[in-house]
Amino acid sequence: MGVKLDEMKTKDKYMKSIYEIGTLLVSRLLRPWLHSNLMFYLSGQMNALNKLLKPVHAFTRDIIKKRRQLFLINQMNNNNDSNEKIEAGSENFANYDEYVLSIFVNH
Repeated sequence: MGVKLDEMKTKDKYMKSIYEIGTLLVSRLLRPWLHSNLMFYLSGQMNALNKLLKPVHAFTRDIIKKRRQLFLINQMNNNNDSNEKIEAGSENFANYDEYVLSIFVNH
């Protein structure tokens, strides 16, 4: 969403969690008996996955919160730019996250 990881305080925990989530999911994929949600739960890996997902979700919520705040500040400063169209293949497509935020703010 246009945020550099180097600027975030929780970057290391986020990146470590993403790596470990990938490891867990590959482990599950390679073991057919873990394909069942019940067996995945009973193995204890589901609890590990849920613990790893908490910092990832917190990181994502933090980024969305910051982007929403920046969007609202920009929207208050630039009321004229609120009617920009987003077209695939154009430079404005990079502003997709701002477009999505505008939908949630205006409805």
